[in-house]
Amino acid sequence: MFHRIPTNRQLTQTLADEFSRSLRDHLIPIQQLEPPPSDEANLFGRRVVFNAIDANAFLRTTFRQLIGREYDLTDSWDTSIVTSAWEQSKRAGFARRLTLAQNARGEPVYAFTIRDKSVHTPGRSPHDTASVYPAPAYGLTQDEVSALEDANARLRSQRAATEPSEVIGSREPAEGSKTAHTMRSIQATYPNLQTWQTGGGCLAYAHLCDDGGHLLITDSGGLNLPEAGDTEVLVGRYAKNGDVVEPATMVSVAELETWIDAALARARSPECVADYFSAKLGEGANDGTLRTLPIDSDCGQDCIEAIDAALGLIIHIRMAMGNDGEVEDASKEVRRTPEPDVIDVVRKVVSIYWRG
Repeated sequence: MFHRIPTNRQLTQTLADEFSRSLRDHLIPIQQLEPPPSDEANLFGRRVVFNAIDANAFLRTTFRQLIGREYDLTDSWDTSIVTSAWEQSKRAGFARRLTLAQNARGEPVYAFTIRDKSVHTPGRSPHDTASVYPAPAYGLTQDEVSALEDANARLRSQRAATEPSEVIGSREPAEGSKTAHTMRSIQATYPNLQTWQTGGGCLAYAHLCDDGGHLLITDSGGLNLPEAGDTEVLVGRYAKNGDVVEPATMVSVAELETWIDAALARARSPECVADYFSAKLGEGANDGTLRTLPIDSDCGQDCIEAIDAALGLIIHIRMAMGNDGEVEDASKEVRRTPEPDVIDVVRKVVSIYWRG
């Protein structure tokens, strides 16, 4: 049915690391992790809950993002790698993993990736404007803070031992008291930016969203990657299937970090019907005015019920017929199911609720 990725320690470790990171990101401000007794932690058999948070859902999502398809409970390969990743995460206390990144000056630092941002100074706010407490600000434990500080102290010592000594007074003074936002600082802040080909030889920086969609960032012409000296970029948000969720708009590089953070938050916690539609169904609602319809309004609630009902039917369609668009190994034919029809119908229903 599917193209298999070989089981190996690296893949299991990556799944474990990303699962722990997504779970911990959701628990900010920090909450106490209280794993259930081991006899209740039968992954995907019973619900594993941390303070009313379903860890199963996070592991399923992480598996889908890493492997590119849904977890199959009946597949021995899937079960083996998921179980191994779960055990690794649990043994490590769902700890975050240190990665090598860059600070705004382009210097190597160890950091934690927290809600898609690189954090290497846990005692400072994300924009380095104020002192913060690492636990409530980033959800870091004291052990993690110590590990991060120790790792960076060792790294600084290693660099000092290998770099040539600097003549006092030779460094040029900074032009301002704060580091200006540039594309280099944006890349340092968001280490998960990827380079994507968007068709016709065009390139863009892409950032994955929690709802399975992505952001695309290009130069002001919309054709190439932004250059280091660019002051404006085009940025937009797209559903999992590529549909437009938020049309590309021109944003100054100085405001880009604010835009990215807000867009990621909208994908993570939808507040309008348009965002809810793409988060649940992986496609765009194809009606920009739905961005003005709050999900907590009367009309919004009707739309949410319709979207949830459609998702429930799609789940049953996938269980019975497989995923639409998959290539079957035996026949090499592309599988077609009623799933696209269900999404078209719910678009019409939502439109009727909204417009009458």
